[in-house]
Amino acid sequence: MENTYLSRIIANYQTQYDLYNQVKELSFKQVEIFQDIDKDISYILNTTLNARMTIMNEIAILNEDNKDIQNFLLTSLDKKEFVISQLEGLVAEDLINELKKVILALGDLLAQINSNDKLNEILLKQTATKKPDFQKANSITKVSNAYKKAMEKPE
Repeated sequence: MENTYLSRIIANYQTQYDLYNQVKELSFKQVEIFQDIDKDISYILNTTLNARMTIMNEIAILNEDNKDIQNFLLTSLDKKEFVISQLEGLVAEDLINELKKVILALGDLLAQINSNDKLNEILLKQTATKKPDFQKANSITKVSNAYKKAMEKPE
């Protein structure tokens, strides 16, 4: 039973990884959008940010599901918290190795997204000063708010 729970946790993290990969691609797309100063970027940027928010909402649901599965596993193992080192010897070693691998990959991917998003934030501010119509239309406030919301990562 414990191996089944752990397999579901791993599958959940793998799905999250796939979704975060989509977020990363959208983050790179944002850089391209900001760098094309000749286009009206408001619509394109809002579309991109809305796509990110949709994906982040899916990830939030997956996180909640994952917490539930982890709690089932912890109850089954009579453990208080989900710590990989405490699972060793209680579940299949290959599953522990797979879990470590997916968590490490997720961490690396999130670091890439965070780094690129810092660049996007700088570019957003630069765009606001270079394109008065972008700022005048109050788009900067809308885009900035949408951007901040998209940046919120579920715990």
